Amino acid sequence: MKKPSFQSSRTLGYIAILAVTLGLAIVLGWTALAAQIDEYGYDWMFRLHPPAPIPAHCLILAIDDATFSALGGVRAYRIMLARALEALTPVQPKVVAIDMVLADPAGHADQPEDDRLARAMRATKNLVLATHLEGGRWENPIAEFRSAATAVGHDRADELSRDGVTRQIPLEERTEHERHWALALETFRLARGQSIMESPQDLQIGNEVIPAPRTSDSGRALRILFVRDSVPQISLQDLLTKPELAERFRGQAVFLGVTSISATYDRVATPDGQGRIPGVEVHAQLFETLERGQFPLDASNTGVLAFCLAAGVLAGLIFAFFRDGGPILPRLSCCWPPTPLRSSCFARGSCSPSLRRWPPLGSPPSPPPPTITSLCGGLSDGRRPSGSTINRPFTSSRMRCGRRSPPFRVPAN
Repeated sequence: MKKPSFQSSRTLGYIAILAVTLGLAIVLGWTALAAQIDEYGYDWMFRLHPPAPIPAHCLILAIDDATFSALGGVRAYRIMLARALEALTPVQPKVVAIDMVLADPAGHADQPEDDRLARAMRATKNLVLATHLEGGRWENPIAEFRSAATAVGHDRADELSRDGVTRQIPLEERTEHERHWALALETFRLARGQSIMESPQDLQIGNEVIPAPRTSDSGRALRILFVRDSVPQISLQDLLTKPELAERFRGQAVFLGVTSISATYDRVATPDGQGRIPGVEVHAQLFETLERGQFPLDASNTGVLAFCLAAGVLAGLIFAFFRDGGPILPRLSCCWPPTPLRSSCFARGSCSPSLRRWPPLGSPPSPPPPTITSLCGGLSDGRRPSGSTINRPFTSSRMRCGRRSPPFRVPAN
């Protein structure tokens, strides 16, 4: 039985090492560390190629520091909301979304404030309120407010990601008995005047298909195309002191929420590296992403596996063809460098191509190319070179160019 050669064993060993390395890389690619590296790569590409700016499709009515100072601070939240809705009612915005959870009933002393806010809500067309999922329990608006709303959407972003950066928002959140769409998604479908049609792979609102497949843990997560120019904002205090600003909200989608840095913890980081933004702006940015109709997609597991296999095969081919320090190049075993004599031998099929490897870096220099003397046993004029070690008569020498040639004699001088 023929034993495997050293070269065959070396090749099999190399293939085994390559296969083990490839399998290990694929397994490590699904670890938390690899996922974090993937997110860093996404952030880098996002900053390198940010989305092109487009005209805004929504406005933010901001409860900022000036509004807090003028209207009574945190305890006056519901009065601020009531006054904001009362200022917007005459211009009839297309839809109004309030990014504030109103789950706590007012005390007896604050009941007039709740009644005023409920009246303002009932007068507002297409009102969307926020709910929050905490510990498996929904913090829904109180019944008085919920009955006045057209829809209720969840307010969750991705601020609890591994590194605290919000790159995506789940379009749905569900418990065992209750499910809510995202606040921005509810706002978008009311602005379009359409209902949400769903399948396991995507959502459809009118003629727009949103590629958000349902998974066990992501809740149809959709990446947000954050634009560097923030969504246009108008301070509530400015609106109340300058009523003519209300015309800017006519026929628009409006997000009403807190933007004050000192009054809310709802500040999230984004992939563009421009600092933290308020939560209400995150919902507005998701709304703009839906209006844009361009959605960045994650590569599928099958695609990732195919890429890894292709990279492994390519690495194997590179090392196979570039081993021993350099590329494998064809050469002529006996006809180098080319001369008329050797070219004629090659043309007759006397010379057979072989493979030549360039020497590794640092190796001693290779000997000079073969000459006619070394190839054919002497000089063409019949004289032996000085100091030649050729002992046999030149007349009996044979020319070797890949095969034994018939003997010939060179006429004496």
